[in-house]
Amino acid sequence: MKPRPFPDTDARVGAEPAAGALPFSVVRVLPDPLPDGRAATEEMVQAFVASPAFWAMGPAMAVFREGVGLVVMGGLGEEDRRRLSAFEAETRAARDRLSLFSYREVEDLVEALAAQLRTALGTSFAQASYTAIPRGGVIVLGILSYLLDLRPEQLGAGPSSAPRVVVDDCALSGLRFQESLADLPGDGPVVFAPLLSHPDLRARIVATEARVERVVSARDLDDRAPALLGPGYDAWKERWDGRRLQGYWTGVVDHVVFPWSEPDVAVWDPSAGKTVHGWRVAGAERCLKNRMAFQARRDRLQVNRPAEGGHVPPEGVVYAEIEGDLVLADLATGRTVRLGGSAPSLWRGLVDTGNLPEAEAALAAQIELEPEALGRELAEFAAQMVEWGFLVAPP
Repeated sequence: MKPRPFPDTDARVGAEPAAGALPFSVVRVLPDPLPDGRAATEEMVQAFVASPAFWAMGPAMAVFREGVGLVVMGGLGEEDRRRLSAFEAETRAARDRLSLFSYREVEDLVEALAAQLRTALGTSFAQASYTAIPRGGVIVLGILSYLLDLRPEQLGAGPSSAPRVVVDDCALSGLRFQESLADLPGDGPVVFAPLLSHPDLRARIVATEARVERVVSARDLDDRAPALLGPGYDAWKERWDGRRLQGYWTGVVDHVVFPWSEPDVAVWDPSAGKTVHGWRVAGAERCLKNRMAFQARRDRLQVNRPAEGGHVPPEGVVYAEIEGDLVLADLATGRTVRLGGSAPSLWRGLVDTGNLPEAEAALAAQIELEPEALGRELAEFAAQMVEWGFLVAPP
């Protein structure tokens, strides 16, 4: 049945995707509220929208409804659906080992790093040149330059045989340092200075790279993998070491968030047999990188109005504008309806006002139709939505 309240209105149930298009899917990603409360839910919604893993999902739309949670709707592939289904568990594990740093705490860490560098460089301190791994390393080097009172000529390439200090905010696998070392000019000795790193990573870099004399950090990162994995740790470590094509070390360390950045991490997708983007967990107010990413993709998030009034969507129904149509989805039944033409206006009139009289009054200013006809067509549309389970009729 295709009700047409107006000549240009179309309501289609479970419409088939166009040839070559991904199947339309609806995936609930996160409940609301989380055990930590509504503020935690809001932060995780922001982190989700700021995640590269979500950006890669084509035109899919994130939808949040209070009391329902975060839902993704759109053309999704099998890998997309797997990644979405893993979001809650992955981010819960990351939040359990979250380590947040303020700017003041960062200054204290850089002071400790400066002391380590004075000891590591000894008499060659004044001849050393300093470079940073973008982008977090640039911030650390800026603070370090004041603490060490570095001369302008020390910030950059420097003499080819002079000691070189490579600065970063943290080193997890060592991949970024490995890439920067390959492009580092000159043949002088190298000291790598990340604010945070694991001792085994530091030892592995020195053992692997002949040019690297020392790796120093202000604070150690702990590897939680042995405790988390128990008897399965050795097998897990062997598998990850076999998968690692770049970098030096594998472990499960604290999930670090600096005021400017949440470092990206990779996770293993066993079905795809490859590493994929991990999910971010820091909200827009936690770090600058995620704030900018969230703002840039804010249009990929739609928030459904709280249900108020007589004609309201029942619990478990969400809706979003996708590719020019309004799509309704019932999470309990899996049923979807795609509304085109004038039907989205009718839906929003009912949802925004919660009752037929107010919806009719609001729509009268938008649609040239006699009041009696408008009221009749609106009532028929509402009755159809109630029959299909997308609206609840007033008592």
